[in-house]
Amino acid sequence: MKKFAFLFGTQKCGTTWLDRNLGMSSHVTNAGAKEWRFFPWYFSSTRKLKYIDTGNHKEDDLRYQMRSEPDEFLRNQARIVHSDPTMSVLADFTPSLGAFLSTEDFRDLAGLFRGLELEARGMMFMRDPVERAVSQLSMHVENAKTKSLPKLEGWRLSGFNGSETEALDRLVDHYLEKLTFRSRYGEVLEKITALDATIPSLVMTTDELFSPGGLDLVAGFLEIPEVAVDPTARNATRHVSISLESRRKIARSLESTYRYMEQYFGANGFPKSWLPSLDLLE
Repeated sequence: MKKFAFLFGTQKCGTTWLDRNLGMSSHVTNAGAKEWRFFPWYFSSTRKLKYIDTGNHKEDDLRYQMRSEPDEFLRNQARIVHSDPTMSVLADFTPSLGAFLSTEDFRDLAGLFRGLELEARGMMFMRDPVERAVSQLSMHVENAKTKSLPKLEGWRLSGFNGSETEALDRLVDHYLEKLTFRSRYGEVLEKITALDATIPSLVMTTDELFSPGGLDLVAGFLEIPEVAVDPTARNATRHVSISLESRRKIARSLESTYRYMEQYFGANGFPKSWLPSLDLLE
């Protein structure tokens, strides 16, 4: 059976890399946008139609079509997948789904695509929580430098006196809750557990995803042929430098997540790339 593949909450965990590599395969289509940003709105009880201006008119028009004719959009994408004998996966890599959809929404998602004769499959990738939060900070700062969007105004460093590290530390203090929100994997993992067999799900760390054969595991889960790795398919966002004390603040705010993950990883222990952040909790 052909599939609809989506991501749970996994921002800054390799989803752009994964989308670009899977996008080279003739077996996968994403409707023309890596992130649909569609289902939190679709399942909302207070839908408000609005034009999403990202500066990319092709994607903006697509998302407007999603919202103005949502059911027709989904039916059309299902027809595209079914009409092409080589294509077997329709993909939406919107990392915020795990945070903004309830377990009931996910069950509705499975039923929705079952009605379109597509089997829903979920994927979640987890990066060291502190490193994920720092990477998100880097993304916001870089976007604030290059894009004139009101929602990015607070991430600009020009309004701070002192060194860039000091300015970044103040951003950490000010936006700590926002930076750590998607690093709290426990809630998302509990949703996956609650789904049982409703939606088969693949959960991997980024250590596993980027290891030799990691992409093959994803291809096997989606039941598509082996996917070639594009060495240029990397997110080029500069990694910011924050003080050790700021890292420690982020780690301490995520201590409950690390304790939850300690139970999740069990006897295998934490991935090696997570260990430096664990030291910050001591």
